[in-house]
Amino acid sequence: MRYTFAKLKRWYRQKRNTHSGTVRYAFPAVLAFSALVSFAGALMSDSSYVRIETVPDRVVAGQEVTINIYASAYTPTNAVDLKIAYPEQQLHVDRIDTGESIITIWTAEPYAKDGRVYLQGGVFRKGFLGEHLIARIKAHAIESGVARIVATESVFLAGDGKGTTVAVTNTGSEKANVQIDAAGSLKSTVSIGLITDINGDGKVDFIDIQKFLSAWHNSQSYFDFNGDGKMTFIDFGILLAHAFFH
Repeated sequence: MRYTFAKLKRWYRQKRNTHSGTVRYAFPAVLAFSALVSFAGALMSDSSYVRIETVPDRVVAGQEVTINIYASAYTPTNAVDLKIAYPEQQLHVDRIDTGESIITIWTAEPYAKDGRVYLQGGVFRKGFLGEHLIARIKAHAIESGVARIVATESVFLAGDGKGTTVAVTNTGSEKANVQIDAAGSLKSTVSIGLITDINGDGKVDFIDIQKFLSAWHNSQSYFDFNGDGKMTFIDFGILLAHAFFH
């Protein structure tokens, strides 16, 4: 009996040590998992936003570009009021396609005026969740440079019967750029430098410099010649180099 009891004690100690070790290693893993779930929840909460996509994101003057406008809602949303700004001297809006839109009731027919596209409408029932297409803006490029499209106003209304405003987060996706090259600049490497030909007359001169400085002063256009996503003195230097040394 003593021998048997001693064996049982040893067996119990082994099981207790094994269980203790398992708990010791499992506890940090549980904490890590809980932290990960909390972090993911924080990322997904309060994340209604507008996203703009341009297809393609680089065109030649005269070529068509599609500007897709999306809305993503984290809480049921049944109405949106969006204003999308674009540079009129670089892009001309031809039409606004809403055939695939999540919006089924338009407060006002979508339209473009004075460098703005207006999208106001809603849906039946309690609204939509997740990301959905609002409209496809069909435009064609006019003038070379970088055309910036920005959602200047984004209002979401909850489908709670009270018209409660839903918080819209600025994620950076509410803006997009279209690189517009001068006509013929993509046909040969010889003419690639004409990206600085802002008015598209086949040469880089004082008119282009004047347009660059005017755009810089008025913030109505965006000319990024070195592709760093900014309009700086470097871009101005590139323009001057093409104007006086080419």
